[in-house]
Amino acid sequence: MGSYGGLSVRQVEFLRNQGFRVTIDHKSIVIVELATGSRLTVKQQRSHAEASLRYLWSIQGIDGLSFKGSDILRASAVLSDSADEAFKYVPDDAIEYLRSGSILVSSLERYRRIENPEARDPYEGLGFVAFNDKTSSTTLGLEGGYSNYVLCLGSRAPKSERRLMGSRFGPNLVKISGLGEFSRKLSDLLGAEDFRIADVHYSDHKMLCLEHTAASEIRAVLKENSYGTLNDEVLLKVAEQFFPLLRETADAVTTFCKPRRFGLEHERRVCFAMPRDVTEPIAIVKSKDLLSHLSFEV
Repeated sequence: MGSYGGLSVRQVEFLRNQGFRVTIDHKSIVIVELATGSRLTVKQQRSHAEASLRYLWSIQGIDGLSFKGSDILRASAVLSDSADEAFKYVPDDAIEYLRSGSILVSSLERYRRIENPEARDPYEGLGFVAFNDKTSSTTLGLEGGYSNYVLCLGSRAPKSERRLMGSRFGPNLVKISGLGEFSRKLSDLLGAEDFRIADVHYSDHKMLCLEHTAASEIRAVLKENSYGTLNDEVLLKVAEQFFPLLRETADAVTTFCKPRRFGLEHERRVCFAMPRDVTEPIAIVKSKDLLSHLSFEV
């Protein structure tokens, strides 16, 4: 099982070249950017995401994205009720491990630095959320997923793609049936508070735009501060009033949205919400009860 950090109940920490990490009740998000004003058009919000990402590339040394053919998202990732299976390609040395009933889940931080270049995504955990209402737009650049573990799977495994996917991740195909029940069992074993299953969106903009009154409400909080410096007090005020919304929307765009170069993976993820920020890059559980959901093609 993974271990958890002993963070304070209410805390703001400045992270150089990253943003402000706000922690409430041992769960964190990083506010990379906060901008508010009159309502923006979709084109303006798309340009906002592009400009912000280009700035981040310049200070963090991340490889750029093309944006060509990409667009912003207008809805959170969802999963149809009939989609109750998933697939995973694994190397030879993972088969015996899985047959023992062992399952490994990872933090998003691990996927930023994972050794396999096909799986490594420096944008894991990063995204933008734009709230819009009749008069205002408020956009936040967020890093999220700090209190989550993630199980990365595929939504399909057609024979036409098996050679390619096998060369990237391993030649052995594992099918998970009854994904919802499997995830519930795994959630209980992890000690998670909840879990969510959804298919990944692919967008180089990594921005989710939603119609929500938070656009004007966050703007009003900043107006109370005369739109001054984003100090600890103001950030805590925003976080305390909107933390559940910010965490939920941050997860939607940071965990369930990836750059388009990963689109061939047709990824289906299970996200486990832990009681606190996780400090271990992986968590491992073992139960023979999980084996009834697995079938192997080796």
